Amino acid sequence: MWTNFSAFSILICLNFFVPISRNKNSYQPSCNTELDSLTKKVIYTSADVLPQNEGGQISLLRSFVKIKTENNNDDYSLTLLVAFIVDTSGIITGERILKGNTETGKQILDIVKSLKWKPAKCSGKDVAMLYKLPLIIDTKEE
Repeated sequence: MWTNFSAFSILICLNFFVPISRNKNSYQPSCNTELDSLTKKVIYTSADVLPQNEGGQISLLRSFVKIKTENNNDDYSLTLLVAFIVDTSGIITGERILKGNTETGKQILDIVKSLKWKPAKCSGKDVAMLYKLPLIIDTKEE
């Protein structure tokens, strides 16, 4: 049975912590890099300004109502963690499913790739950044 999530709740757990100093006068950019194991390119894991899709988080959330999943139980919860790189021109590359249902994860990544993205910024410069998107899809009625 295919379930369309337009009638159910989808929660986006955005846990992005960009370390900044509490003293406004001593702000240090928090731009960290690492070698991406999938693409073998140097990417940022934190930035001064995070990548964002045009329309913001509300637009992203609304896009997820298109998600369908095959499940015999209408009362369940699904946790996903997907990640992708938003490059300096806003193109999505290096997408991956880190946790959860592969078919639903692929749908999430297809939606993410269909949106326009603004790249992350470090010290005013556009940078490629690994963006992790944790999701909880909850179809339980309360």
